[in-house]
Amino acid sequence: MVDLDAIREQSDGVDPEQRAVDRQRLRKALDALTRRSERDQHLFHDAYGPAAPSHRELAQRYTLSAQRVTQLLSEIRAYLYASLEDR
Repeated sequence: MVDLDAIREQSDGVDPEQRAVDRQRLRKALDALTRRSERDQHLFHDAYGPAAPSHRELAQRYTLSAQRVTQLLSEIRAYLYASLEDR
């Protein structure tokens, strides 16, 4: 899982206020992800983590079709985006 405290500050020109807003949105998205099934959480982390495998490899790992992996990831992303819209 993502450790927010482990995310290092980068001197990339982003102002501190924007960085705080970004972190708040990240926390909100990660919280929303915990409301998905365990499989969805693992699939999302595997798909977007370091050294992410292809959808075909994920399909084999999760015994799904590559098309279903793509659909699930799209559903998860839509769910996370919607969670950021909620105030």
